[in-house]
This record gives sequence, C-alpha cells and structure tokens, in this order.
Amino acid sequence: MTTIVSTAQMKRYYLYNFLVSSASITGGHFTMVYFYLHGFSITAIITAVLTYGLTCLAILKPVGILIERLGPQTTFRLHAVAEVAKYLALISIFLFPLWDYQFFLLIQFFNAFRVMMSRIPLTAYFSAYGDNLHRGSQIGLTNNVQVAATVIVPALAGALIEDTGLVLISTISLVVNLIAISVLKFDGSVRVRNPVRFKRLMQAVPRPFTRAFFVGHFPYPFVADLVSIYIAVVFGSFTVLGLFIALRTAVSVLLNYVVGRMTDAHRARRFFFWGALVSSTFWMFLPFIQDAWAIVLLQFTLGLAGLVTSIPFEGAYHNAAKEADKPLEFAVWREVALQSGMVLGCILFIFLLESGLVADWRMLLPLGAISAFAMLFALPYIRHVDTVK
Repeated sequence: MTTIVSTAQMKRYYLYNFLVSSASITGGHFTMVYFYLHGFSITAIITAVLTYGLTCLAILKPVGILIERLGPQTTFRLHAVAEVAKYLALISIFLFPLWDYQFFLLIQFFNAFRVMMSRIPLTAYFSAYGDNLHRGSQIGLTNNVQVAATVIVPALAGALIEDTGLVLISTISLVVNLIAISVLKFDGSVRVRNPVRFKRLMQAVPRPFTRAFFVGHFPYPFVADLVSIYIAVVFGSFTVLGLFIALRTAVSVLLNYVVGRMTDAHRARRFFFWGALVSSTFWMFLPFIQDAWAIVLLQFTLGLAGLVTSIPFEGAYHNAAKEADKPLEFAVWREVALQSGMVLGCILFIFLLESGLVADWRMLLPLGAISAFAMLFALPYIRHVDTVK
C-alpha cells in the first residue's frame, strides 16, 4: 500500500483545516439561512453575495501586492483583522436593528478581505508543500480531516442557533479561527517571483483551469447559499439542517479515500465524465422534490458524485501549480476566475428574479448542474494509467 508523504508543513495544513472546519459553522450553511428565515428576501441575500464578490475582485490586486511585498505568512496572519471586523459587523446587526441590512452587507465586505488574505496563501501552501505523487490521497485526507471536524459540530451549531441565535456561536467561531491562524508556517521558498500583473498571471495558468473556475463558480448562488436555504425550508429546522450536513460529510469519508487513491494511481479519469453527469443530475431533480427524506436520499446518492470529479480536478490543479513553481501566482489568478464567474452569476440571478422572467427562485436550482460540468474543462490534465509511464 502506498504511504502518504506527510511533512511537517502538511501536518500543519491538516490541523489548520480541522480547526477552521470546526469554526465554519457560521458560514453559508447557517448565516444566510438565518437571515432569510428572519425576513431578508432571496434578492437581498444574493445582493450580499454580489457585494462579497465585487469586493474580492476590487482587492485582489492589492492583496497580490501585499503578498509580494510582505510575503504569504504575514499576509495570512493579517486576515485576523478582517476576521474581527466581520464579527463586530455581525454583532452590530443585533445592537442596531434599524440598520441590519447595511451591517449585513458590511459583513460581506469584511469577509472578502478575510477570505482573500487567507485563501490565496492557503491554496499556494498546499500546491507548494503537497506531494504530486500522492496529491489525490492528500486531498482525500484533507477532506476527511474536515469531516472529522464537521460530523458533530453542525448539529450542535444548529441546535445552539435555534436556542440562542448567532451571537454565541459566532463568538466561539471567532476564537477558534484566531487560534488556527498561528498554525501554518511558510518558508522562504513560497513567494511571488514576479510583480503581480493580471495579464502575466493569465498566461501562467493553463486556460482549461481558468475556464473551469470561471464557469464552475458562475452558478455559485444556486449551489451554495440557496441550496442550504432550500433544504432548511423543507426541513423547517436548523437542528435538522445541521444533522443533514453532518450525515452528508460522514458518508463521504469512504469515497474521499477511494477517489484519492484512484487519483494517485491515475485511474480516476475513466470515471470523471460520468461523475460530472451524475452530479449534474442531482441538481436537475432537486427543485421538484418536496419531501425532506427524499432530499436526503438524493444527496447521499447522486449528490456525492461530485467527489469523483473534484478530487482529481484539484489534484491536477495543484500539481500544475507546483510543476510551474508558481503556487502563489496560480492562487491569485484562480480567485480572479472564481470571483468573476460568481459576480456574473449573481447579476444574472437578480435580473431573472427582478424582471419577473422567473417567478420562483427554486426553479433556478438546476443551474447548479453547470458547476458539475465545468470540471470537464480540465479533463486533459486528468492523467490516466495508460498514458503514464
């Protein structure tokens, strides 16, 4: 049996993912659902997502320059400032209810700084320190580390939110996130080797990955916040939503391991197209199912097929970044493509609802299938055992 190479940096990476996953209980799964159930419209929710995406695009160049001049370690640690600012904006919603939506948008503004200043260095970290020969297994192990943190936490968080609201659980989340910031350690080998220029970055990253990130994130509103809202409405309970999330992550453990090993052995390519097809079928059926347990069954069958494509795809991306010796450049351009796709998707969603072309937002959920098929852009980079000597 192949042994996973686990350097000190990778052990820190797994620990960081465990801590952050356990603290992610106030993310899209719960926060957007909470405010939707407390009176915010779907359009208001997506406008907030749009605010986040536009802010990300606006600050990507400054964040890139910050990484270039201060290094990834200092930039990563500075996201603690945005973490605290986001928390204070959330608290202000309950202290000043007359301006609740303004503070809600401010949360998205600070969250953009938090995510960009942390995720770009983090993505580069895994590209640089991960092992190309065992990339699939390392991604599978990372997923399972996140599972270990999230099997119990979502159910507890859902119950706590129902009893106490968001303030207490957000405070716990803030403390854990601040502790996690001290875990990662970059060495001098991970740095931006040339001044940050978007044209140069675009030329450095293979176009299939750019297309996959852009198109895959175009339906982000449908595959992230809205599907959580839809499931919460059907279940009618934060606690049950938390249980649903926990069960879904727990069931993925075996699949993470199997697909990770298949990726390392270059045997995942043959299942790549069918995984995308089955995963897209999940989204096509979702809005027409009103029974809660039918949604559970659908998620635990067709919904898990996304792992068959996501692990080989991420493995191919990180390997390409490491082979090019440009993990930070790849990570910056990845965010450009992701956020551009999401912003256009939000604008389209708001237009379709506000123009009356779509009467019920649930009918837009099948657009989530786009995210599954977007993975196919990277198919040339998914190696097969017959082509690897």
